[in-house]
Amino acid sequence: MKLSIAWIFDHININWEKVDINKLMTEFNKKVAEIETFYTVKLNLSNFFLGQVIEESNDQVKLFIKELDQTVSLKKRTETIDKATQLNKIFMLKTENKIFNWAKLSDLESEKEGLVPSLDVKEIDLAGIWRKNFQNHDIIIEVDNKTLTNRPDMWGHRGFAREIAAILNLKFLPEEDFLKNKKIINIDKKSKKSKTLISINIENKAKNFCKLFAGISIENFEIKDSNLLVLSRLIKVGQKPINGLVDLTNYLMLDLGQPVHIYDSKKIEDNQIIVRFAKPNEKLLLLDKTEINLTEKDLVIADTKRALCLAGVMGCLVSSVTNQTKSIFLESANFDAATIRKTAAQYKHRTEASVRFEKTLDQNQTITAIERFLNLADSFNLNLKSSNEICYAGNLQKQITITVSHNYLEQRSGLKLTQKDIKNVLEKLEFVVKVKKSKTKTKANIIYDISIPTFRSSKDIKIKEDILEEIVRYYGYNRIDLILPKLETRPKDITKILRKRKIKQILAKSSLMTEQQNYIFVDEPFFAKLGLNLQEKDFAAEVINPVSQDNKKLINSLLPNLFKNISENYNTYDKLSFFELGKVWLKDPKDNILEKNSLAGIFFDKKNIVDFYNCKMQINSMLEYLGIKTENIIWEKTENNLKSWSLKYQTAEIYINNILIGTAGKVDPIFLSKLESLPESDAFFFDIDLDFLLSMQIEEKHFKNLAKFQESFIDLSLLVPLTTTAQKLENSFKNLDNLITKVELIDFFEKAEWLDKKSLTFRLWISNPEKNLEKDDIDNIWQKATKNAELLGAQLRS
Repeated sequence: MKLSIAWIFDHININWEKVDINKLMTEFNKKVAEIETFYTVKLNLSNFFLGQVIEESNDQVKLFIKELDQTVSLKKRTETIDKATQLNKIFMLKTENKIFNWAKLSDLESEKEGLVPSLDVKEIDLAGIWRKNFQNHDIIIEVDNKTLTNRPDMWGHRGFAREIAAILNLKFLPEEDFLKNKKIINIDKKSKKSKTLISINIENKAKNFCKLFAGISIENFEIKDSNLLVLSRLIKVGQKPINGLVDLTNYLMLDLGQPVHIYDSKKIEDNQIIVRFAKPNEKLLLLDKTEINLTEKDLVIADTKRALCLAGVMGCLVSSVTNQTKSIFLESANFDAATIRKTAAQYKHRTEASVRFEKTLDQNQTITAIERFLNLADSFNLNLKSSNEICYAGNLQKQITITVSHNYLEQRSGLKLTQKDIKNVLEKLEFVVKVKKSKTKTKANIIYDISIPTFRSSKDIKIKEDILEEIVRYYGYNRIDLILPKLETRPKDITKILRKRKIKQILAKSSLMTEQQNYIFVDEPFFAKLGLNLQEKDFAAEVINPVSQDNKKLINSLLPNLFKNISENYNTYDKLSFFELGKVWLKDPKDNILEKNSLAGIFFDKKNIVDFYNCKMQINSMLEYLGIKTENIIWEKTENNLKSWSLKYQTAEIYINNILIGTAGKVDPIFLSKLESLPESDAFFFDIDLDFLLSMQIEEKHFKNLAKFQESFIDLSLLVPLTTTAQKLENSFKNLDNLITKVELIDFFEKAEWLDKKSLTFRLWISNPEKNLEKDDIDNIWQKATKNAELLGAQLRS
C-alpha cells in the first residue's frame, strides 16, 4: 500500500516539509508498523501544458494553449471517439522537442497505463497557474499490507496521520473539520408516520452480514472532470484517475479507509435498495465487464428485480453512472469480513474495496464516510445537491470500556510507569481515559477506565493486554532493559515419546508397514463413495470457517483415510500395509467433544487371503514390545457396534487387563469392493486407543530365578471349528493343570476344502518347581489337553 506524506499532513496542523522524514520513519517502524521503503517525488512540470479543445472533427482536434498563445492539432483520443463532444474540455499536453502529445499517466510517473483524463480547472489556471494546484512534490511511503492486517483504522491516510501526530507530539485535527454534518435517521426505528427526504428506501435482509447500510440521495447531478489536486495525489499512490466523481470516491476511500459506491438512482427499480444473499446461478455483469454466476453464499445489493452490485467487491454495469445520469444514490456500508474475502477470492476480484472490508471496518465509519464525501464535494466544487439527511439500516457500534489497574500495567510490562506515560499516549490515539484513585493514593490502587474508540475496537482492541501493548510501544521497546529471562529446566517425563517411537519402530521394521500422515478432515466425497454415514450426529466436531466445503468435519476414526490411501496406491502394488498415529474427535455420553489419540492400520492384499492370526500375532508383538504381558492381552469375538468395514464373526475386541482398548478384524469384502478392488482382494484392520498405550502403567520387570528342574513341552495340532477362537482354547489350556506354565499359539492355517474348520497348533510348556518331570506327568497333561480340546469341538490332527 502506498501513502502520501503531503496527504497525511492534511490531518495534522503543520507543513510536512518542516519534518525530519528520516527520523519520523525510524520512529514509525519502532512504534507502529514496518515501512518497506519511502522515496521523494518531485515532478518537473515545465514541459506540461493545458490545452482547451476549440475545434473537433472525426479524427482530429485543435487545442488552444493559453499559456503559450498557441494552437495545436492532435489525433483525437481513442477513448473519446463515438462519445459526447469534447469541445471546450481541457486536457494536459506534454511537449518534447517542440512536438505536443497527449500527456500519459506514465509521464507523471504513474504505474497505470492510459492518458491523463480531462481536467476541471478555472480560466485563470490555463495561463500556467494550474501547476500550483498540481501537487508535484511529495514523499511516498510503501507499507506491506500484511503488517496492517490487524489495524483496519490504518487503511487510509487519516489513520496514519493519527499515529504520526502521536509520534511527533503534534495536534491531530478533529474529525469534525473534515465533515459536512447532516441529520442522521435510523430507518429501522423511525415511525411509520414520519417522512424522510431520501428518495431510495433501504431494506436489510442480511443483518448478520451487513451490520450497517447507510445512504444518501443526490439530485441535479452532473459528472465533472478530474480535479488537479485529487488527480495528482491518486497518481502518486498508484490509483488511476477517471473523472471527478469516480476520483472523489477513490480519494475518500484512500483518505478515510471506508469504501463507498454510487448508483444511478433512475436505474434502481421501485426506488428500493435491498441487501440480500444472491439466488443460485444469479448472473452479474461487473463494471469490468466480467460476467459471473453467483451462489447463495454471495452477498449482493439489489433492487426489487435484480442484483445491482457484488457487495464489498465491485459494482455492476446495470446500475452504473453515465454522462446521462442526473441523480445518484451514495452507498456506504459495513460488510462481514469473511463473506467478502470468500467472494472476492472465488471470483478472482480482490479490489481495493474488498481488501479493506476484509479487515473488519468500524461500523460507525459508514456514516462518517458520507459526511466526508459531501465535504470533499464542496471542497472540489462539484456542486452536489443532497437530501437533508443520511438514512441507515442496522445498528451503530457501541463504544466499549476496559478497566485496568496501574499495578497490572507495571507488573506485566516490568516497567515503572507514571500516570502521564499512560494517559498521554492513549489520549493522543483518541482513547478516553478516566482515572480513579483510592484514599491511599498508591499506584497499586490506581484504576483506569479506558473508553476505546470504535475504529480500534472493531477488531484490534478487545482486552487489557491490548491496552498494555499500546502503552509499551509508545513508551519505547528500546527503553526496556535487555535482561535475559530466567529459565528453569526440570527433568521431563518422556515415556510417551519413547512409546510412540517403539510403536512406529516395530510396525515399520517388524511388520513392514508404512506410516501415513493424513488430514484431520473427513473427505466427504470419498466417504460418500464408501457409503459411510455423514450425518452430523456421527461426528463430534465441525470447523466454523472451513477452507473447503468438502473438508469441514473432523474425523472420528483414522481408518477411512487409510482406506483412501489403499485406493490411491492400489494400482501400483499388490500388497499394502499402512498405519497412522493421529488425533480423532468423539462425543462422550453428554455430547461433549473429546479429542483422542488413536492408532490404526490396514494389511491389504490384492490377490490373496490376509491371515487373521498372522495379523493378530503382529499386533500382539507390538503390545508385548511395549512391555505388556502376553497373558494380559485378551481377544474376544464381538458382534457389537461393528463399523461399516467390519466383517461379522471375524472382528474382535482387544482387552488389556480387562480394559477395552480397540478392535481388529477382517474387512468386509462388500466394503472392500467399494475401493474398486478385485473380488479376491482381502484386508485386515486394527483401531486402537493410543492414549491408553501411551499412559498405561507397565509392570516393572524383575529377575526371576531360573527353574531348578528342566522344562518340557507338548505340541497339540488341532482341527478347530471356525466359530471357536484361538483365545478361548488358549485360556482353557492355561487352567488345566498347575504344571502348565505357558501356552503359545505356534502355527495356524486354513484350507479351502475344510470349509468350516481351521488348523491351530499350541505349545504347552510344563515345569515342576520341586522335581524333575516324569513321563506320567507329561502323559497326564496330554490326556487332559486332548480331552479339553474335544469338549470345545476340536480334534487332534493325525
